[in-house]
Amino acid sequence: MEYADDTVPSKRFIYEHLICHNEFFPENNCAIVGYTPMVAPNDKKPTIIQEWIERKQFAFQNLNHLKQASYNYFATCNLSLKTIFLLQYGMFDENYPLAAGEDIELGERLTEYGLKLYYNKNAQAKHIHPMPFKNYINRYVKMGKSKAYISQINDFNTVSFKSSKNKLSPFKDCSIFKKCIFFFLYTISVICTYWGYIKEKSK
Repeated sequence: MEYADDTVPSKRFIYEHLICHNEFFPENNCAIVGYTPMVAPNDKKPTIIQEWIERKQFAFQNLNHLKQASYNYFATCNLSLKTIFLLQYGMFDENYPLAAGEDIELGERLTEYGLKLYYNKNAQAKHIHPMPFKNYINRYVKMGKSKAYISQINDFNTVSFKSSKNKLSPFKDCSIFKKCIFFFLYTISVICTYWGYIKEKSK
């Protein structure tokens, strides 16, 4: 099966977003982020790299249903907010050099104007995003380059793109073997992000 993009919504996807906006969080400054597990094409079991990205970057394990989340969870692959709030306080930064962290940057800006983000675990969509090791490396090099761009347009030199406040949470509830693999992938992500940052800053 071919997909136009990498996110496939469930049958109740729109309903779950709408009910949150209409009944639970009707205020203009409220946004909803849904549950978007990573899967391999054709609904195959996610690879260990995909599993790690879901645990580390999306970190749904740290969220509670219908509770508030920080802007670090402003993942636009499964997110809705009021148009009036978006138009009033900010859109995507079109000068962003890469598709890496630009949604988190927008979420941070909107939070400064009072955005409140809530998690609805029932607003589900499959994230069909193949991630061979080469793509994994490129992903974090791009994240580093994006951090360099952010440091140039803000008064501070670092921006956190991590979704998890609890750095140990991605390692919980898994085997020793997976913990070792996850630690290796974490180390690679840190090195690649730093390398991308230095490369972009040296231009």
